[in-house]
Amino acid sequence: MAESADPAISVAAVIRAELPHATFPPALRRGNVRGALDMGLAPGFLPGRVRIDNPSQALLQKWTDVPKEKVLGLPKCSKRRLLGKLKPWSF
Repeated sequence: MAESADPAISVAAVIRAELPHATFPPALRRGNVRGALDMGLAPGFLPGRVRIDNPSQALLQKWTDVPKEKVLGLPKCSKRRLLGKLKPWSF
């Protein structure tokens, strides 16, 4: 059973109001979420936890065909692959 994130969000809001430059370490419930984000396996993100709508110039120089819109994400890609609706690709 998942716990509500509301208490943590409330406390973070108070801290943020008092210390606007404060940062918070990630509090992730599942293992390897950060690794998945690093690999770009979340809709709207590229590898390196870069938002798809804000790629850096360095990334654009090395990767010239950066997607322009959100991708499906790993669960939807996996499902489409199993249904034969998505062809695999490799480097």
